[in-house]
Amino acid sequence: MLSSGRVLTNLFLVTYLMIQLILPLQGFLFSRIESNGHFSWNMYSNRYRCRVRYIATLTGGVEKEVNFRSPKVFRHRIAAQRILTRRVFPKFNAWLCAELRRRGQLRELHGYARCTLNWQPEVELFDRHVDLCTANNYGVQ
Repeated sequence: MLSSGRVLTNLFLVTYLMIQLILPLQGFLFSRIESNGHFSWNMYSNRYRCRVRYIATLTGGVEKEVNFRSPKVFRHRIAAQRILTRRVFPKFNAWLCAELRRRGQLRELHGYARCTLNWQPEVELFDRHVDLCTANNYGVQ
């Protein structure tokens, strides 16, 4: 018969091991976006911050800012934060161009993204002067 101390020790060990197995799954379940594909416990201490803005020019010449706060764009708030790496922005820009064309008469899409990692100086990721939909790599530098 096991003592209560032994049961608690076993329960702690099993719980600890389950946590160690479950937490890294987040990196795999979300396409490893936060860690750029390399899981590390340290990835949870990184601070990403991006200021992103897209301006769509419609066929009539009217410019309109793309509103990402609308629930029609992202179903969950956290989903908007998952595009903030240089590797993912081209895929997102391609999707955005296709989606805006599907919804209306998109002529051009311009934008800027200034991002920082761990309070380093901000880096400009887009060429502001090109149409993101027709530019090489969808405007990501």
